[in-house]
Amino acid sequence: MLIRVEQSDNVRLQVENLASVDANLIRSAYLLGMTYSEVANETGLPLGTVKTRIRRGLRIMRERMTHD
Repeated sequence: MLIRVEQSDNVRLQVENLASVDANLIRSAYLLGMTYSEVANETGLPLGTVKTRIRRGLRIMRERMTHD
């Protein structure tokens, strides 16, 4: 249980360390459970841009977490 809490805290920290636009998109998609299409409609960004920014943010988070 403690490991899950630490992992959850680490994920939250990684999201906070992203560019604010990318962090907001990831929060919407993963924490609020919105689809990428819903995120695009909500933000007014093109769907491809939403997908690219989320993918980039997740890649950055994954890289940072594996190097810690």
